Amino acid sequence: MKIAFVGTGVMGQGMVANLLQAGHQVTIYTRTKAKADGLLALGASWAASPAEAARFFLENRPRGFVPRPLPKLVDQFLAEQEGQFAAM
Repeated sequence: MKIAFVGTGVMGQGMVANLLQAGHQVTIYTRTKAKADGLLALGASWAASPAEAARFFLENRPRGFVPRPLPKLVDQFLAEQEGQFAAM
């Protein structure tokens, strides 16, 4: 399964690691890339922005999307898509 995951804090780290170990293709975005280094080493792909993560999700839907960040980050993710989610 292809999954976009926004926010890899304390909870997100473990969730993404489990998804990767289960064989899923996970693209991640978090505000501080260095904090995602361990997940990138496990095979996660990096999205340079919330918009890039959203594009990955939209290109692969309905495969999966798991938001786990601060509400402000989710708002940014959705706003950068200029209404594309309304068409889903």
